[in-house]
Amino acid sequence: MEKLLNTNKPAEVIKPNDGDSISKDGDFMNSKIYFFSDGTIETMLYEPGWNKTRKQVNKKAAINKKAARGESFDYERNRGKTITNAKTRVRRLIKHYKLRYLIVLVVGDESITIKEADSKVKYFRNKLKTDFPIFKTWITSRFYNEINQLCYKILTDIFLSPSALQEYWKHGNFYAEQCEGSAEFIASNFTANFNDKRFQSYKLYSPAAGMNLHFEELYSPNLGALDNYILSNYPGKSKKFDKKFGGGNVNMLIYS
Repeated sequence: MEKLLNTNKPAEVIKPNDGDSISKDGDFMNSKIYFFSDGTIETMLYEPGWNKTRKQVNKKAAINKKAARGESFDYERNRGKTITNAKTRVRRLIKHYKLRYLIVLVVGDESITIKEADSKVKYFRNKLKTDFPIFKTWITSRFYNEINQLCYKILTDIFLSPSALQEYWKHGNFYAEQCEGSAEFIASNFTANFNDKRFQSYKLYSPAAGMNLHFEELYSPNLGALDNYILSNYPGKSKKFDKKFGGGNVNMLIYS
């Protein structure tokens, strides 16, 4: 592999060898290309410095402020990053697996702990999988409703009637509905309670086994090279959306 800088050759995208995350010249794979079931392609390019989310002066001030309250800056920062990454992955899962049917389970007994409720929801899902073999794609998360009852959201790709659900959920109320809107809108509603600190010792969401996303990792010297790579290797695709975030160091391009 030749160095991409200081040569007369045009900058090109480099694909790593199987299992590699770093090129032999020391360049980290800084790009990902996600492929969705509807034919959409989403690319991410992480430029140098993308993971430096705060300037040192702001970091020091935040550390001092949180230390005065007995809080850990690093914990809060890492939790925030974990939540952001989880929201992004949930959005991609919803889009790829077409999860548009929502089941909400209410835990009526307030004496039941989160761990105990998790077990009851797991039993509920397992019973559905046994009796409805097509029920195999779902993601689950928790929230508290307006009267402080523990609830569970289950997003799936099939509709199960209330009469069917009633046979399996005996621990409180429930309802089922079809979600309207884009995958981004559905994901925003589904992940709205990820910041609830009452759940900070638990997983933010649980997907069904085998729910994976297909993606490639690449090294791209710049956004233009990545754009040319997509247009050259995936005929018929055109760019529909582009956005910068993460302080301007993370680039997202969407093609369809």
